[in-house]
Amino acid sequence: MTIEQTDVIDFWATKDDSPEISLIIADHLPWDVDEAEHLWMLQAKINKYLAAIGSGELYEKVPKALDKRIVITLAPKYLLSKNAQYFVDRVQGLIRSYGFDFRVDDKLSDRNEMPDELKQSNVKPV
Repeated sequence: MTIEQTDVIDFWATKDDSPEISLIIADHLPWDVDEAEHLWMLQAKINKYLAAIGSGELYEKVPKALDKRIVITLAPKYLLSKNAQYFVDRVQGLIRSYGFDFRVDDKLSDRNEMPDELKQSNVKPV
């Protein structure tokens, strides 16, 4: 699952001893090709994640999320464009106002494959 499938949560990850659960958006697309469409997909994906939290769908599929702080994590393959960074900055404030967090895992930028830490058993597709 990736950013192109805007109607699903791509992956989630947590550790038993962590107070957080990360809902991961897997973004493999470059920003220099159809940036407007890419931003639309990111917005739709974030909206899906927030809807899954708000409706309780997340807690039905991932019961251990009930006791965790929710962090939506964008895992981009490529560095964000200026417009994407502007969008992310605005989204972070909005999502924090709902009591959640939004982060960009930029250590994934410019990688060709999913990193080992996302392949481990604590990362699950939803």
